[in-house]
Amino acid sequence: MDTHGNHQIPSAATYVGVFLALMVLTAITVGAAMVDMGVLNTPIALAIAGTKATIVMYFFMELRHAPPLTRMAAIAGIAFLAILLILVFGDYFGRGLLARPPAW
Repeated sequence: MDTHGNHQIPSAATYVGVFLALMVLTAITVGAAMVDMGVLNTPIALAIAGTKATIVMYFFMELRHAPPLTRMAAIAGIAFLAILLILVFGDYFGRGLLARPPAW
């Protein structure tokens, strides 16, 4: 019994377009790394990386043709990763705010 009867094969033009988009975003990443923007370098690099990851998930992981439950599972995974990173970075950046006990 074929349960994957609605599988659509992307055209070569789709793959070429995705490849070009990823290459342009990679060039933007390299260009952004060459320019000193102070504390904005990391958020800009992360935003570009997130955009590239979204393109890969949408096209190569077939999330655009996936059932809603599969999309929800992917979004839940990303949401839990975001929560984890927020908690980790909150702890990391908050370390210097606490008074340190005197050394022995």
